[in-house]
Amino acid sequence: MLRTLLRIRLALPLILLSVSCHPGIIEAASVPDGQGPGQKTSDPNAANESSGPEFVPLLNGSDLSGWTQAKNDEGGELRFTAEPGRIIRVYGALSEGDDAENDHLHTEAEYSRYVFRVEYRWLGPRFGARSDRHREAGVLFHMASDTEDVWPPALECRLGDSPLDDADDLNKWMSGDLWVHGQDLSVAAHTKDGHFDPAAPIQRIGTDKQRESNRVSLAAEKPTGEWNEIELIVNGGEEVTFMVNGQVVNQMIDVRRGDELVTGGRISLEAKWAAIDYRNPRIMRLPDPE
Repeated sequence: MLRTLLRIRLALPLILLSVSCHPGIIEAASVPDGQGPGQKTSDPNAANESSGPEFVPLLNGSDLSGWTQAKNDEGGELRFTAEPGRIIRVYGALSEGDDAENDHLHTEAEYSRYVFRVEYRWLGPRFGARSDRHREAGVLFHMASDTEDVWPPALECRLGDSPLDDADDLNKWMSGDLWVHGQDLSVAAHTKDGHFDPAAPIQRIGTDKQRESNRVSLAAEKPTGEWNEIELIVNGGEEVTFMVNGQVVNQMIDVRRGDELVTGGRISLEAKWAAIDYRNPRIMRLPDPE
């Protein structure tokens, strides 16, 4: 089952490159039904009903045990709250336009090779300096140090409700955008004009920069208020795939911290000026390569 999932989900143009050019990349079989970037591989609503026996929930359904909040400030305990239905509610005590502190809630455990799934929906209210801007949050991963920082060195699968045709790149955030945080962290990816493009040359992203992105080229998010599903397929530092509502939207390979290949880290959910629910975070560990 695990090997079948790997072969199906990872059989994408990015990793069909020769292994000799990119050591450590898993060779994959062909994708059934001609599926590739931008094409659905599963029904996210069906996934919500049953995660399969290999997936392990990361919430116990009653509290936030197993998770740690980055900030320990007065009133910060209301920033993330456990709600019925395995939901983490962000900024649930605030009203539209209130001031809000950025924060993140990370797993206490570290993970290396896995499939991570979480559903999310925007609740409507926006806060502080972002009260009149598009909504933004994110899933951080491969976070190995400075866990109390906002933001720590990590890779991010950004969540955002900006339209694809928004020309304001400084304030444009779309679900599936890759952001590399930390001057010593970098990835290799197909990129053209700062956007993921499987037909474009591979370049390094993040080298000698505190923050750099490779944005999506398609919009896969549902309207505000509807549930979306994010899926991260992570094989250590060798390769990573982002999926939004069953569509492949971003990929990267050769994740490095300095000269060393990244092997894993914590996973974290962001609070960033917009009310959001995260539902049913769950993980399936993948086997080490033979």
